[in-house]
Amino acid sequence: MPFRIAARWIYPVSSSPLAWGCVTIEQGKIIALSNNPVQADIRLDNFVLIPGLVNAHTHLDLSDSAQIIPSAEQTPASLPQWLLQVIAHRRQTTLPQAQRAIQLGLEESLRFGVTGLCDVSAGGLSYDSLSQAPIRSLVCYEILGLNPQRINETWQRCSAWSQRGTIGITQRGISPHAPYSTHRDLLMRAASTGLPLTIHLAESLEEQTLLQSHQGEFVEFLRTLNVWFPEGLCHSLEEVLRILEKAPRVLLAHGNYLQAPPPTPSRMSVVYCPRTHALFRHHRYPLKEYIHQGWNVALGTDSRASNPDLDLFAEMQWLARNYPEIDPQTILQMGTLNGAKALGWDHVCGSMEIGKAADLVALSIPSTVSDSTAVNDPNFLLLHEGVGDYRYILFNGTWRGENPMRDNT
Repeated sequence: MPFRIAARWIYPVSSSPLAWGCVTIEQGKIIALSNNPVQADIRLDNFVLIPGLVNAHTHLDLSDSAQIIPSAEQTPASLPQWLLQVIAHRRQTTLPQAQRAIQLGLEESLRFGVTGLCDVSAGGLSYDSLSQAPIRSLVCYEILGLNPQRINETWQRCSAWSQRGTIGITQRGISPHAPYSTHRDLLMRAASTGLPLTIHLAESLEEQTLLQSHQGEFVEFLRTLNVWFPEGLCHSLEEVLRILEKAPRVLLAHGNYLQAPPPTPSRMSVVYCPRTHALFRHHRYPLKEYIHQGWNVALGTDSRASNPDLDLFAEMQWLARNYPEIDPQTILQMGTLNGAKALGWDHVCGSMEIGKAADLVALSIPSTVSDSTAVNDPNFLLLHEGVGDYRYILFNGTWRGENPMRDNT
């Protein structure tokens, strides 16, 4: 039986915002959109309604690692030094502890209104948890290693995992960790599987120095770990991108220092993690330039080792405050439809269109705004401070968590 939800503003993403909009849902899909709320079954007069959030880059197994986040006195943190702390944390973590961390991160993501995500997972450990959760997901098995004697062993484990069947809507992919940590041959094998890939790329200037001249802080980092095998490194970011072009879909995590437009035709997307980027005090993110060059820019939270939470909407609000030249509607698209496109789901979700899944988030409007004329300005309102302090989440047409029908909002 269809039901209708009305809100003060509806932001379809694929079309203009609707004042006093109404969406009709039946059998988990959107069947109508209008600006006539009279017949609504649920009225959310002090809420805005947006598509479900898509977190295109996270590490759920680090959801218990908040102690690793550098303090204000420690920043700007060196990426290699921070990575040593992450490695030490993982080595000290037992399997039950890692599984608990994944569950903590998943619960946090669900609570904040994430309805789709890409998780970079050591050993593919998060797959079972995500396959049982009300969320769309791509789990990417993380591979790394420069030692040529261990390539086959590493690949055999990854290949065995990736060839298992899918469960429901939880997909499998591969994550060659980064150019500074993954042998060229592993990268080439991953790109030839036909599976989606994600890789940390152009994350730091130290990475570029390593690839170009085999010098810099990453050399000491790799020697400390006894994994300095420079013959396994790619020679440049351009070589990495050429190898990745063979894959059907690639998510370039961070991309803080990319210097080229996307390949044509492009199956690559950049995933910008705003608050993690700010933590390491990188150069100002070239967001406007990437958009102009034609990159599909999605958003991610990265992990709790570099971020205070896994709230993708908080990333969008931070972005709106710090990049006022970027239109709020563009930022919303980055956190919804662009993420869905990066993951190959844009025909299913990411925007509010007839026939698409009813993955929606209702975000509360603070009283300081709802009682003013500002509520009539959809651009001002969308990412305003305080919006979204309370949320209702709909996934595939079913309420996830709190139910406004039960709450009689």
